Amino acid sequence: MCLPEVAKVTLKYSLPLYRGLGFFADDTGRTEQWGRINEPHPGLIFDKLIDTWEIKPDGACSIQEPNADADDDPGCKGSKRYWLERAKTHDVAYLGSRLKRARERHGKLIASLGGYYLIAETDWRFVSGLGNGHPFETGFTWHRTLGAPYLPGSSVKGLIRAWAEDWGAADPDEVKRLFGDTDTEGAGALIVFDAFPIEVPKLELDIMNPHYGPYYQDQSSSIPPADYHSPVPVFFLTVAAKTTFEFALAPRRPRDHKGKDAMEAGLKLLREALETLGSGGKTAVGYGRMVNARIENPNTTPEERIRAKVIQWSLDELAENIGKKWKKTLEDLGVALDVVKAAVESRPDIKTISEWQNSDKENQQKAYKRLFGGKTQ
Repeated sequence: MCLPEVAKVTLKYSLPLYRGLGFFADDTGRTEQWGRINEPHPGLIFDKLIDTWEIKPDGACSIQEPNADADDDPGCKGSKRYWLERAKTHDVAYLGSRLKRARERHGKLIASLGGYYLIAETDWRFVSGLGNGHPFETGFTWHRTLGAPYLPGSSVKGLIRAWAEDWGAADPDEVKRLFGDTDTEGAGALIVFDAFPIEVPKLELDIMNPHYGPYYQDQSSSIPPADYHSPVPVFFLTVAAKTTFEFALAPRRPRDHKGKDAMEAGLKLLREALETLGSGGKTAVGYGRMVNARIENPNTTPEERIRAKVIQWSLDELAENIGKKWKKTLEDLGVALDVVKAAVESRPDIKTISEWQNSDKENQQKAYKRLFGGKTQ
């Protein structure tokens, strides 16, 4: 419901605590304290606090539609694009600390249930909740407490079941065993969890450009769907490409030997579904497809997980990550170079890597020097 301007001023001071009080980590990062925070919840801002309404004298509300000026200048105040450009910015450090602690708690839960992770990277952009109700008619799914984009467990389960049942990746009896039914099996053998990004992802704007608005709005059936109609750009939020997500499955009966078999079958189906169908919205045009999937046991040590990750790098990725981006690589992995070096030495192609000393590629030479020391030619 739109409010007249006089009520808008009063409403300003009775809004929920988008910024002000909340939980934040202490200096150790291990415990949380209650106090003042400066970062608002991005999801609340997106869903509840659109401040670009124009309230007309008759009390009607509107938001400036995209036009030539707004399209060329994202800073055109009052436009939908201007608001979305602001909505996709956030305090990465603050949200990152909350996401990290949430993932640590999540990992302990998965480990206690005997579950496993499936880590995968988006091949292109990702969007979830595009059809959610929103004044801009393009929604977005935010985690209610973390303020980060995510994929709800119900969506992940639906994806696995669609691949197994509708695409024939599993027989009907297996589908019943994994997902249950109301006749014989009851609850299924799998527990499916929400999927979170490993780090706070970068958000980007994308655009839908419908050309035939007058045709669809015409009640007289006299306007053809012609290309001379003016397009009306519709901007929407997306998660940038190359974002790593963490999926998780666990057996409903962890002490039953059949539970592990069910979880392994579920992980296989999940990997295939992510690589083939994709997750989230707009998968028909390439959104949400996942690549470089790997399975991890939450009970393994950090060194073991890093070793598995380093072994999966291609030679070009290894040369770039160690030779060109080594500071960022160590920061992302959270370990010292010695740990990465030990992981590299366990690779089956270590002989090839040891020959980079005389390589004519700069990244390979730098990687060799950092891993093994000495001079390069």
